[in-house]
Amino acid sequence: MRKQAKKTANKGRKVSFEEKLEKMVNEYRQEKESLASLNEGTSEYQSQLDKCNKLFANVERFLNRNR
Repeated sequence: MRKQAKKTANKGRKVSFEEKLEKMVNEYRQEKESLASLNEGTSEYQSQLDKCNKLFANVERFLNRNR
């Protein structure tokens, strides 16, 4: 008799990846919308811009790590 092949759990991992990516992208979009409502040149605008840049970098790292 042959041994049964083990089934991998990649599908569960893929769903988890998609959920995490969607969450990160939604968070970035929300922060980007609030950035658009601020006046350019203010300290609030600069701190919000820094936050958006960090979120974007996090998404990029996440994608590169999970390719």
